[in-house]
Amino acid sequence: MELKYCTSESALVAYLKRSGILEAFGFFLLREEWEVIPGHSQYGKGDMLYADGRGRFVVVEVKYLDPPGRGSSAKRRRGRKRTEVRDQALRYASIIRQAVDGAREVCAAIFTNDWLHPGLIWL
Repeated sequence: MELKYCTSESALVAYLKRSGILEAFGFFLLREEWEVIPGHSQYGKGDMLYADGRGRFVVVEVKYLDPPGRGSSAKRRRGRKRTEVRDQALRYASIIRQAVDGAREVCAAIFTNDWLHPGLIWL
């Protein structure tokens, strides 16, 4: 399946896992749908957390964006979702950076079907 045919967030997650993009850089999927602070779901749930076993982590937030629609409200909604997913990824990466002893490097990334910039974007 091509990225452009993903029609939900779960399809995007499945696509990313199958693609092996991060595995090509030596990362493995450590957690999926994980509580950012274990036992405290009110602080959010991350989509995917990758690690390389040597202290490097990648927090990936996945967001399905509705196809481009007409009108200003559709544009605003997509813009709001883009901002939301970026902020979540950065916030969760910051929490991992502080919470994990031995974390040498923590990167944030987003994975979307955004027609402007589809795929994995490093933040």
